[in-house]
Amino acid sequence: DSRVRDVRWLGERAIAVTGEDRRYGAHGQLRLVRALGVWRIDTESWSASLLARRPSSIALAAGRLLAVGRFGPGWDHRGKRDAGLLAFDPSGRRAFRSFAGEDVSIYGVHAGRAYAWVRRTRTLHTVDVTSGQTLHRQTVGPARLPWLLVPEGPLG
Repeated sequence: DSRVRDVRWLGERAIAVTGEDRRYGAHGQLRLVRALGVWRIDTESWSASLLARRPSSIALAAGRLLAVGRFGPGWDHRGKRDAGLLAFDPSGRRAFRSFAGEDVSIYGVHAGRAYAWVRRTRTLHTVDVTSGQTLHRQTVGPARLPWLLVPEGPLG
């Protein structure tokens, strides 16, 4: 069994925390994935607020906290409980939600754009992180997904 946590500095005395807990069967097969959700923690009072229950991965882009995550262990999960792509402003208010119920992975962020892959449709979307609008989409399989080699930084 394992626990994975990811923490990002949001600026203005706040951090975001997410991750997932994994359970494995007797023969090493993944049996359960439970998302931690996305939490915003005020580093002055150490109070925490839950922004969303389902995400287990976060990224920062152009003043937004982006969150995605899967519900369940298998790559063939067909439920509509996945997080989609959620975006929050630095105070924790939801800015937009795209691809509701879909299994989405973020493959990079740069210059106000996020590169989000939607597993079911096998499409890579270039998303404007201010509006949530898809600027470009391309069908691409998982073996051909690009990775951006750019640094991430604090919000704002």
